[in-house]
Amino acid sequence: NRELAERIAKTFVDGIIAKDFDEDARSVLANKKDLRLLALPDIYEHDHGEHGWEIKSVRGGILLAERYVSQTVTRDDILVRSEHQPSPEMLDAALLQWCVLGYVRSNAAVFGDDKVTYGVGSGQGSRVDAIRNALEHAAERSPYYTSWAANQDKELVLATDGFPPETDSIEACAKYSVKGFLSPIGSIKDKAVYERGVELGLVMLTTKSNERPFTHR
Repeated sequence: NRELAERIAKTFVDGIIAKDFDEDARSVLANKKDLRLLALPDIYEHDHGEHGWEIKSVRGGILLAERYVSQTVTRDDILVRSEHQPSPEMLDAALLQWCVLGYVRSNAAVFGDDKVTYGVGSGQGSRVDAIRNALEHAAERSPYYTSWAANQDKELVLATDGFPPETDSIEACAKYSVKGFLSPIGSIKDKAVYERGVELGLVMLTTKSNERPFTHR
């Protein structure tokens, strides 16, 4: 609608995919040069429990891969590992960041609250580099994070797509006021990472499915 279109028009975007655009929204967005609108009326109507398939090109042929669909969709799908208990807002933040994480190239890390993703670390050679990139880029460049840091009225959650290999991942999160840490478990360093997180006051989270939302493109 017009209200959302006006908010989007304040920043640079190449394209917008939505269920539909009303006439007022189209008139606002028509003023944006080279902006492409794609209306997909049934975008939310498919059964997302069905994975479907993706086709990727490889040298000399194609690769047919099952599409990743997260099994983590409600607060009940998040497991709390530590004695520190999350608020409902923190659980919602964890769900949002996990959703975003599934579209970020591994090694991946994202963090934010229950409304916004502030930082994204994508395609890094190590997991701690991805986490540091997400945190540092947000602190340096994100007006949303700057606004949050001034008020600290949100509970930030960082989600990463694999096992934290060392405690330095947790320490980086604590430095930037992250309160919740969401990741799969199964690393030989899990105990050390968990204990360090508890020591720093983080709520340690994982998913019931213990899935790893890989995106390799």
